[in-house]
Amino acid sequence: MRKIIDTIISILIIIGCGFIYYYRYPIIRYAVRTYSTLNVHETINEYSKDKDYITFKHTSDFTPENKEELINVLYTILDDGMDNFIFNCNYECTDDIHDITKDNTISMINNYVHPYNSYNFYNIRVNEYGTVYVDIERNYSDQEISMINNKIHNIVSKIITNNMTDYEKVKAFHDYIINNTIYDEEEAKLIENNITDNLSSHKAYNVLINGIGVCGGYTDSLAIFLDYLGIDNFKISTDKHIWNVLYIDGNWKHIDMTWDDPVSKPQVNKLIYDYFMISSDEIIKKDNTKHNFDITLYKELH
Repeated sequence: MRKIIDTIISILIIIGCGFIYYYRYPIIRYAVRTYSTLNVHETINEYSKDKDYITFKHTSDFTPENKEELINVLYTILDDGMDNFIFNCNYECTDDIHDITKDNTISMINNYVHPYNSYNFYNIRVNEYGTVYVDIERNYSDQEISMINNKIHNIVSKIITNNMTDYEKVKAFHDYIINNTIYDEEEAKLIENNITDNLSSHKAYNVLINGIGVCGGYTDSLAIFLDYLGIDNFKISTDKHIWNVLYIDGNWKHIDMTWDDPVSKPQVNKLIYDYFMISSDEIIKKDNTKHNFDITLYKELH
């Protein structure tokens, strides 16, 4: 009798192992899908915009079935401030992952999220089961964020009043940054020569705390301020430049504080409004080199 029971148990184990082996891919996908979406909302930080754009959509479904859904998952991960995340594709997404990491999709996503959730470095990889691993190194440290927030609060208390319109508030900040910031020509030359190690003027910290910056620093500073006010905005970048767009009075408008802060010899403060609250057509007409961006990529501006 004991031998019969042992034999039955052995047969059941063999059948069970065969079942698990045969259905290993669906089982692994199910396990990863279940694990990856556990406590997702607990990982969202306070700087998540949690917003749908035409270009990117915030999602709660982390099992993409096509490239568009895959991109929205990556946007959500970055927007929510997650440092690492695991999810599972419901289709063969290896080629799409490869394309996304080679084209400008990730940098585009970076332009739409809060600067504090933007990346300095990212790594995306997919295994044979369609499991995608995302690791992100943020652009701003907790210490930098704390100091910038204190500085923004201090600036707002000095230049913003309750009776000002959004237009007037943005103009006041535009003027403050330009009057208190010097363009970092030395770092700009390093960037032009593809020397990007140990740079700092491309971040809002250097602009707001040290009064010196390049276009990335000017742009992040304004983006942080606009998010502070609750004004919808994102950044536009080319391979040579970056600036802001914001939604105000029912329209999307461009602001390039870098180009409104011209470099002069000797260095003196000059305040102009050539690139303040202008349309897409206007900014390209004013400069069709560094501002000649692909408007088709930014669907909000069509």
